[in-house]
Amino acid sequence: MELAHLLTRYFSEVQAGAELEDHLGLDAESARPIIMRNAERTAAIADELHAELHLVARMKNSSSWRALQSEHRYWVVSQAANHSELSTRAKTATIQRLRELAITPEQTVQAILFELNAYLNGDHQQRPKDSGKRVQALLEEAEASDGYVLWKAGILQYKAKHLLACNDFEGAGKLFREALDAGLERNCGPLRGEVARDCLAVAVANQRLVPENHEKYYREMLAGGMVESSEIPSIEDTARWAGDYFWNTLYKPYPGIEQLEPLAREKVQESIQLLMTGDQTGLLAWIQRNRSKLNAPLPSVTGDSLLMHWIKGHSNFLRRLPQLRHMTPNELQGEWSRFEIMLKHWHQAIGMLALKAPKQLNIADFKKQTPLMLMAEVGDTEMVTLMLEAGADPDMQDVQGMTALHSAIKSGVNSCVDALLDHPCALDKTTFDGQSPLHTSAWTANLYATERLLQLAPELAWKRNLRGMTPLEQVEVLIEHPEALSSLAHKLAQAGNRCASRHDLLRTAQVLEQAIPMTSS
Repeated sequence: MELAHLLTRYFSEVQAGAELEDHLGLDAESARPIIMRNAERTAAIADELHAELHLVARMKNSSSWRALQSEHRYWVVSQAANHSELSTRAKTATIQRLRELAITPEQTVQAILFELNAYLNGDHQQRPKDSGKRVQALLEEAEASDGYVLWKAGILQYKAKHLLACNDFEGAGKLFREALDAGLERNCGPLRGEVARDCLAVAVANQRLVPENHEKYYREMLAGGMVESSEIPSIEDTARWAGDYFWNTLYKPYPGIEQLEPLAREKVQESIQLLMTGDQTGLLAWIQRNRSKLNAPLPSVTGDSLLMHWIKGHSNFLRRLPQLRHMTPNELQGEWSRFEIMLKHWHQAIGMLALKAPKQLNIADFKKQTPLMLMAEVGDTEMVTLMLEAGADPDMQDVQGMTALHSAIKSGVNSCVDALLDHPCALDKTTFDGQSPLHTSAWTANLYATERLLQLAPELAWKRNLRGMTPLEQVEVLIEHPEALSSLAHKLAQAGNRCASRHDLLRTAQVLEQAIPMTSS
């Protein structure tokens, strides 16, 4: 960032066509002027930084206008304009001073950018009623200036936000894409990452993530430092974040412009209300009225069907239940019986919807997960059985290659494993890293699933994953290397899952060892 600041400072004043400076002398004589120039520049930069901090301090403690009138360097004032602790009035005065000091078209357009930032990125509740007209006038002024070429990407980004504030989502998306292309023509630092973030947000605001279409935005976000995480998140998780960012931060309609709601929310709102009240009769009537509309994904980033939306909501509520119960005051503990009844009705409604609109059972979300996979993951045997009988495909695979059988095995619920194996389902489906269902039952130490799989498909004992290991060899690594087992336990704990103990793994290994001679013969 320091290097970027120095380069920006230098190129803000260098003339087009000028020769680049030498930074390394060939001998002592040629090195001397370079060293002196660098020393003078360092002193000048230090002086500007001191002046900037002094100016900001004066603006915070006295008249902003008087403080600004004492500073005649455009660069110093422009840097002061970036300070977030300045009041709205002080920033307005700073922008006006920049306009007074600007001597080139490029500097004038930069001042306009600061003004657009105040209108479009500030608190939209504080916007003046005519902010839309003011922004339009500023955009027209910037586009008519000779300095527009230098700041094209930034102006296009604000123009897109202007259309967004007017509820023109399609037009905004087009301009965000143009801004991204303009950023590729002229390196604009973190701006490219910001514009890519906005491109993705608009793209998934009311539409399912399409990785092959949206991956370029995801990659630009990563390159531009827009994703702050110790680990690189998946494109699916990034898209979900971008969808929330759109509705919570990016989308700010002008005063007098209707505040739109996510399309998916409109489509599910009535059904959720019926769920909460436990009106089973009304819910059934609603399903029958809307049956034709239920056989397509909702217009949301995750691409959930209504059935998936209900299942995920129910699961999230169950996960939070212990924490909510702990936080509930003693005088309200009696209300928990109502919550339990509501959850029971919710569960029944999921089954009703699966039976009345069975086409939803095989509509996968953006991670290619199906309702059957999610029910198998939590070991809900009743719902897994119902969905299989209603037509759910047990052999569909998610983005990791997992099937409902993999999920049921990980749940550790024997009856859930039986429901799938007795249906039946394919036993040779592997994950993206070559894990067969027997591999999964082995490393999770699911002894019951291991024995059943060996009875039904003994050849799986010799199936190797992409690391070249059989189920038994994979278990032996965990047994013989405590650090590998500890690492797996840590990874599973982060996802809220329990890791098998060494004792359980030893028992599983014994079963696999007994099966191998029989298989080899």
